[in-house]
Parts: sequence; C-alpha cells; structure tokens
Amino acid sequence: MTLKLETARLDLRMFELSDAAAVQQLAGSQEVARTTLAIPHAAAMTNNPASSKVMVKIGMKPEGVYRQHVLKWGHYEDLALYGMVRSEYLERYKP
Repeated sequence: MTLKLETARLDLRMFELSDAAAVQQLAGSQEVARTTLAIPHAAAMTNNPASSKVMVKIGMKPEGVYRQHVLKWGHYEDLALYGMVRSEYLERYKP
C-alpha cells in the first residue's frame, strides 16, 4: 500500500528514484543549510537499544518517539529521537 497526502500546496508521498536530483540539490542548498546546520539530531528504532545507547553516551538526550514512523520489512517501527542543544554541546565539548 502506498500512502499519499495531497493538498493544493503540498504533495506528501514516498520517495521515488526520479526525486534524487531534486533531493541532492536541496541537500546542498545554502538556504536549507542555514536553518538546519546547527541542529544536532539523531534517531534510532526503539527495537535497537544499542543505537540509543551510543547517542546517550555522547551526551544526546531523548526528545520523544515517532510512533510507527518507519516502514521496515513490511511493518512499521517506532523511532526514538535524540538531540543536543548548543549550550549542552559547548558544556560537554569545550573548545
């Protein structure tokens, strides 16, 4: 089953191979980088505690869970989100 959400201004759907060039262009965009560059973020599937331990070990904190967010091998998995704000980073990794 393919899920798709469309409005007059928005089209949400799974990525397709034909999207690759546009994604590459956006990923290298200065406009996009300006608003995302300083945001450390990471996620791990909740059924993979080793990945979560790595993020906690480097100082990231749990920020929430996206329930049934990732489709993997035919079923949806929960995704645990981790993050670190600038002040926490500077405190832990003083230059």
